[in-house]
Amino acid sequence: MRFPNDLRRIIGSTDPVESMRIGRYRAVCSLVLFAIGSYAGIPNVVVSAVAPLQVTLSSQVTGFCNSAFWNEVTFHANVTGGVPSYTYRWDFGDGNAISTEAVPSHHYANGGRYTANVTVADSTGATASGSSTFLVVPPPCAPRYQPLLQLPPEPGLALLFLVGILAALVVLVARIRRRRARP
Repeated sequence: MRFPNDLRRIIGSTDPVESMRIGRYRAVCSLVLFAIGSYAGIPNVVVSAVAPLQVTLSSQVTGFCNSAFWNEVTFHANVTGGVPSYTYRWDFGDGNAISTEAVPSHHYANGGRYTANVTVADSTGATASGSSTFLVVPPPCAPRYQPLLQLPPEPGLALLFLVGILAALVVLVARIRRRRARP
């Protein structure tokens, strides 16, 4: 019986097949594969194609208006294909540290246009890269409400302040009444 060259290489191996050509094999070969697999203690012999590793990168500014974190950007890598598990290597495009997290967040020191890159490797060593270009700017913030008369933030001081204003009004009204009462 003649086996394809790739098949001869893996007979008797319990390791996953990484480089067998995809194609049609005669039914006799499938039967022989099943028999060899059963004899070797391999429950199933499957030859399947793994989709190529692909990465799509997205970024979102997640900082808050008027906060120290207006420049925080969160990144997501959508990975398809390959053989899990995946490892990540992020370059945020600003010359700072590199991250190996799956979903990292990064703070940019200055506003501007940046391009972030991610390289993903699967468990077989295959790699794929993706990038995203985005603009980091302070968000448009609504103007803060600034009342004409600002009260102190502590409630005790605010109450004392209001009592003082009320006392001054009482004295002012009393003086005006005295002047009108004089003939």
